[in-house]
Amino acid sequence: MDAESDGDEAWGEEQPLVDLFGSGVVFPTTDALWGHCLAVHGLDARAAVAAAQCEDEAFFRWIHLVNFVRRSVADGRAAAEVVRDATDPASSFWTDDRFMAPVLADDALLSQLPEDDDDEEDAGGAAAATAAGPAAAGENATLRAENAALKQQLEVMRARALELMGAADVEEEEEDSAEDSAYYFRSYSHYGIHETMLKDVARMAAYRAAMSTPAIAGKTVLDVGCGTGILSIFAAKAGATAVVAVDASDIVPDTRQIIATNGCEATINVVQSRIEDMASLPAPLGDSVDVIVSEWMGYGLLYESMLDSVIYARDKWLAKDTGLMVPSHARIFVAAMQSEEWWADKVQFWENVCDVDMNVMKHWPMNEAVVDVVDGRSDLASSTACLHTLDLYTVGVADLEFTRPFTITAQPTAGASLERNVYGELKPPQAVTWHAICLWFDTPFAIGRGQTLEESTINLDTSPNLPPTHWKQTMFFLETPLSVKVGESVSGTVAITRHPENPREMIFTLVLGDAAPRVYTMQ
Repeated sequence: MDAESDGDEAWGEEQPLVDLFGSGVVFPTTDALWGHCLAVHGLDARAAVAAAQCEDEAFFRWIHLVNFVRRSVADGRAAAEVVRDATDPASSFWTDDRFMAPVLADDALLSQLPEDDDDEEDAGGAAAATAAGPAAAGENATLRAENAALKQQLEVMRARALELMGAADVEEEEEDSAEDSAYYFRSYSHYGIHETMLKDVARMAAYRAAMSTPAIAGKTVLDVGCGTGILSIFAAKAGATAVVAVDASDIVPDTRQIIATNGCEATINVVQSRIEDMASLPAPLGDSVDVIVSEWMGYGLLYESMLDSVIYARDKWLAKDTGLMVPSHARIFVAAMQSEEWWADKVQFWENVCDVDMNVMKHWPMNEAVVDVVDGRSDLASSTACLHTLDLYTVGVADLEFTRPFTITAQPTAGASLERNVYGELKPPQAVTWHAICLWFDTPFAIGRGQTLEESTINLDTSPNLPPTHWKQTMFFLETPLSVKVGESVSGTVAITRHPENPREMIFTLVLGDAAPRVYTMQ
């Protein structure tokens, strides 16, 4: 089957032609893909489209078919069941406009759908009409002219459909947003990011402890953003009766294999989808689940905005009054840093680079959040303030943008070298110099509805006073280092908002003491 045009072929080359049935196999051409569907699954797509009982043009029936199959497979339906419905001319999906929306971002197959067979039919009809005589030939010429006009209208409709699906030109902002979202999910298709998370000892210990408690036994569990499926496996081994593991990235085929290898396939159903695109929970689950687990945290806690998806799942499917959120809370902390080493490395470095003045480059570390490992003993030079607490049972998406005050008190770093006075006695520093504000988070696991934050015994803590995690810490360098007397308190505010061009990125606005607000991006 031919692609629509050279332009569409080029677009398809950038995005792979992925198997409709979730195997992860990528095909070089649409002919190869549709041939695989017929040979392996018994889906004769052309025959199904031709037989469909709907008034839409064939082009739109193809769109419905592709999106129906992808959506059904993502929802965990068996391939044979999907093919049965896809080849039923009276199936409701043929006329359901929901299946005009693509399931895969930038689905290359939707830009390479087959052309109609009208040209062949026209040629055959013309030959028959000529044989039947001049009158029939004239009538057929009129019909062909009308058909040409209709085909021209169809091309306009096709362009509009492709525009709606994101395959044609759309507003630049929408293109950027779609690409950012697609890039986000593609990034989680690579094994490297999962390796990093799985090697994070603090992360794995906290989630394993939380998902191995007696509170999980006999429960139904929804794992949002399951990745390799390890949290789902923890739940299954703890006695969960059914687990639905949802992930939109292409790690899913490996996830299914991992689950099968570990003997959990009877308990865990893996669905490849954005959680927001799922109309219902797959069998055997009903309209709700007992537990929602997710490792949604990003740098600075809220980077990547995955918590939005967890909130969506909670509001739609968590059992009212009895359902459990894992983790249950999240807290953001701040403290001041005194670190000549960091200041020299990130800021003063630009003053002389091989005898070249690059001071103009200083604005970069001054305007961007810097993510790296901070040593609490040698770097923290103030008390710690809890900036904000999120209750995962009640927080809403609108609550994820906020401004919060804080007050911190200057104190020597734990590793500060002490001087001796004239009597030989050790004396602490009288003042400290703050070079940056450090931010980190923790996520307590209050296992049991009604258990308070203070009662939780499991906590994933990214504090700089503990061994580092893959989240590290987030630093905001001050424009000018601030000298503060030991024991003196300084107040300020931190505002956290979404980046206007990409909601997965964050903007932090810091006010410290009398200084003017400084804005930092996290991209």
